[in-house]
Amino acid sequence: MDIVKIIALSFAGVMLAAMVKQHSAEYGIYVALGTGILILLYISGYLQEAIDFLGSMAEKTGLGAGSIGILLKVMGIAYLTEFSAQLCKDAGYGAIGMKVELAGKLMILVTALPVFQSLAGLILSLLE
Repeated sequence: MDIVKIIALSFAGVMLAAMVKQHSAEYGIYVALGTGILILLYISGYLQEAIDFLGSMAEKTGLGAGSIGILLKVMGIAYLTEFSAQLCKDAGYGAIGMKVELAGKLMILVTALPVFQSLAGLILSLLE
């Protein structure tokens, strides 16, 4: 089970970061960042499976590739924002982490605007 490997990697990263942090506090965050990147690289195969699934669903439902592209961008922004904000908070910079979250939410809104526009157009056409 891959989740067991990910949990083991995270525990090892936490223990290593704690040991490094005792000697040099600024290097502990680098260990945490490296651990997070390793986990992201490990799960990248699952991301490809999700993209393939969404592509096949788009073909079956008749959704355009643009809609799926927007969905993938929104998901990417959400995951990267969460990762970055948590890293900032772990480093003791919660205020910066909150700004990262705010920026991510704004970027998601802007990225999803074409979907909202087409939904509004559909609603208006039904009302006519």
